[in-house]
Parts: sequence; C-alpha cells; structure tokens
Amino acid sequence: MRIKQRQRFSETHRLMATILCSMLGVTAVCVPVRVPGDDAIADDYLAPDSIHDLWPSPEIAPRGPFDFDFVTAEQSGERRLPNSSFWGEPTQNHSRVEVPEPLLFDLVRPLGARKGELEVNTLAIFPWNASNTNPEDDPFGSGSTTFDKGGIEWAPEIEFAIADNFAIEFELPFESSTLEEYKLGLQWTIGTALDNRYIHGFQMLIQPTSAWENWNSTLLYLAGMRFDETWSALLMVGGRMDLEGPDNSETFERLLNASIFADLSDPARVGLETIYAAKLDGTAEFILVPQGHYQFAENFQVQSGFGLGVFSEGSEQSFILRVIYSN
Repeated sequence: MRIKQRQRFSETHRLMATILCSMLGVTAVCVPVRVPGDDAIADDYLAPDSIHDLWPSPEIAPRGPFDFDFVTAEQSGERRLPNSSFWGEPTQNHSRVEVPEPLLFDLVRPLGARKGELEVNTLAIFPWNASNTNPEDDPFGSGSTTFDKGGIEWAPEIEFAIADNFAIEFELPFESSTLEEYKLGLQWTIGTALDNRYIHGFQMLIQPTSAWENWNSTLLYLAGMRFDETWSALLMVGGRMDLEGPDNSETFERLLNASIFADLSDPARVGLETIYAAKLDGTAEFILVPQGHYQFAENFQVQSGFGLGVFSEGSEQSFILRVIYSN
C-alpha cells in the first residue's frame, strides 16, 4: 500500500513539475528582453567595447514589435543599474497595466500592486437552482475539499501588498454559518511587456479545511492584456490538488480561467468570465459568469453577475455579489 502511495505521490509531482515548466516556458516566450540602440546609458552597462561591434551605430539597432526598454533614473540624475520589464519596473517609474479582476475567481490585488495597497472584500454566492448528485463536487465552493450543502457561499477576505509586485491575502470561506476552510494566497507580478499593455505573474493558494484534516493547493500563471481604452482580458492557467492523503494524486485538476472586459465609462464596466476545471478521471466542470462592475466611490466598488455552471454530477445557477473596499 505504501509503495502505491509513493507511486501516486511521485506521479503527482511529475504532473505539477510539468505544469510549472510549461508556465515558465510561456513566460520566456512571451517576454523577451532587449537593449534599445538609442539608450546610451544602457549601452554603458552592457559591455560598451563589444556592443558596437554588433551594432555599428545606435541608429540602426534592430527593433521589433516585442522590444522593451530599460528603465533608468537618468532624468532625476540618479545612476543605477537598468531594470528590464521582465523582472518588474522600479517603483519610481512604475506604470500599471489596468486589467480588471474577475468576479468569481479574483486576484490577490490587481497585477502590479504597489507596497501598502490594502483591500477588504466579501464574496457571496446565492444558489437559486441546483441539481447535484455528488455532494463532494462543489464547483461554486472555495475549493475541492469542501462538501456542497446547498447553502449560501460567502467569504470575507483581506488583501495587502507587502512589497512592490508582491501581495498576500487571507480568506475565511463559509457555507451558511459553517466555516469550511482557511485560505492563504500569495501573488507575484513578474513585470510588463508590449509597451506596457501586457502584465503577468504567478499566484499560489493554500487551503486547509477548518479542522486541518485536508490541505488543497493551487498554482496559477496569470497574464493580463490591455488592448485599448475599452477592451482588456485576463488569463489564468495552472492546476490544483490535495497535498496529502492516499488518493491525493486523483484530486489533481487542470484549471483555466479566461475573462474579457469592456470599460463602458469611468465607473462602469462589463465582463464575461469562464472557468474550466478537469480532473484526471475525466470529470470536468464549466462555469460561465456574465458580470458588471461599478465604482461607486474612489474606494468602494460593487461587482455582481450570474454564475451558470455545468459539471459531471449536475448543474447550478447562482447570483454572485462581491463588495470591495480598497485604499
């Protein structure tokens, strides 16, 4: 029995390693780095005696649609090593890519969070029509370790950026009056690209049950894109699974969340969020969430929408509401 458990455990880690390598591969492909030929201060840092052998004149340095610029403090008179957009821009020159957060599966602060940013929000899911023959399958719940009791799902949480581009959250997922889990989230923004229209990073979630009997983990690659003043999109791809137990490898799920948004006005936007999760045994779930976001004040936002979910053991339709306060 122990041999079988070790085999499942190693198979699971191979799957997680494959996913992580794939994410890093996507990162490397999407975010090349270059030194612009017209940036003299960058040339000073990158072997000035040899760089002109490759580029005889700064004016003819090759350029392309995926080029990036080093960020320097030359205008302020401060000389420091340039910082490529792959690793994130310095605070003094930071320019965030404005991409909204999805309603049902939100982020740990928006990508590009700055040190000291604080958010407190509460999510509530009100099911009005559900048919679920397997209570262990709770697609609208906070994680795969919780049972579906058919009650209102709600979760207060606090999010805080402890450093530039790095944020942490703590959440208490409830169903009706029952505390189901504790949820810890970590999120790192790698940087921006494509003339500050693309931003990406990683998110990790750890979710022990309230009795500390079972632990679930999630690892995601995040990518946001601002197309123009109206349209933007966010992609999350990765996996989640239980960390322990004899059958933990069988709990592994591939996750994909793709959302698109349209800014209708300064305070209002609409969006469409899609969530797909598939287990190794062939079971899967799909949730569609049309939604609207409205900024009532500088620090106060309300998001609402309808969750339309189908899964291997049934279906569910829910009204979803999130109330947000941020500094």
